[in-house]
Amino acid sequence: MNNKRDILTIKIEEAIKKASECPLCLVLKGDEKRYIEAFFSEHIMNPEYRKIVIHSRGFCKQHFQKILDFAIKHYEELGLALVLKDIIESIANDLKKISVNNESLTKINGFHILNIKNIKKKKALDKLYQIESIIKEREQTCPACKYLKEFDEINVDTLAMMLSSNQSFLKEFKESKGLCLLHLIKLLRIIKLRHKNSFSSLLKDLLSLEMKSFTRLNHELEEFIRKHDYRFSDEPWGIEKDSVKRSIIKLIGEK
Repeated sequence: MNNKRDILTIKIEEAIKKASECPLCLVLKGDEKRYIEAFFSEHIMNPEYRKIVIHSRGFCKQHFQKILDFAIKHYEELGLALVLKDIIESIANDLKKISVNNESLTKINGFHILNIKNIKKKKALDKLYQIESIIKEREQTCPACKYLKEFDEINVDTLAMMLSSNQSFLKEFKESKGLCLLHLIKLLRIIKLRHKNSFSSLLKDLLSLEMKSFTRLNHELEEFIRKHDYRFSDEPWGIEKDSVKRSIIKLIGEK
C-alpha cells in the first residue's frame, strides 16, 4: 500500500508541475489511457474480464469511442471484434426475450409492423421498452467508468492526505492553478471526513486558491475577447489563446 501511495503522490506532484487547470483530471486522464492500453494487452484474452464486459453489454458511448479510436490507430480491430461478437450475441439473446405475439403484428406492404390497437396489454410494449433499458444500463455499468471512478476516489484521497500532512507540499500546491470545481468539492468532502483537524485551514486555503484561479481565467477570457476586436487583431496571442478550453476544464473537468 505504501508503494502504491508513493506512486500516486509522485503522479500528483508531476501533474501539478505541468500547470494544468486540474492536476487530478490530468492524473485520471493517464489512468484512462493505461486502462485502454491494458484492455487490449491483457483484458481481451482474460475470460473473467470478458465476462464482466459482456455482462455490462459493453461500454458507455464515450469509452466505446475511445477504445475504437485506439483499435484503429494501433491495428487492434481484430481483438476488439472478438469482444464485440460476444456483446452482439448477448444483446441478440436479450432481444429474443422481448417477443411480441403474432396477433400484435399487421402485415403492410409485405412488412410486419406493430398494430397498437391489437396489443391486448401494455405488457407487450413494456417488453419492447426493455431495449432502451439495456442501453441505459450499459451507460451506468461501463467497466471503464467503474475503474476510473475507483481510481479517482483513490487519487482524491491521496491528495487530501498530502495536503493535510505535508506543509511543504501544501505551500507548493497553493502556487498551482487549483482544481476543477468537481474535484475541489470531492476533495473538501474527503478532508472534512478524514482530516477534520485540518479542514478549517485547508478550506480557507483551497477556496482562496480557487478564487485566484477563477479571477485569472476571467482576465484571460477578457483578453481573448478583446483580441477578437478588429482594432486589436494584430496583437500577438499570449496565454489567453486557449483560455476558452481551460475555462471549460475548470468548470466541468477534463474528459
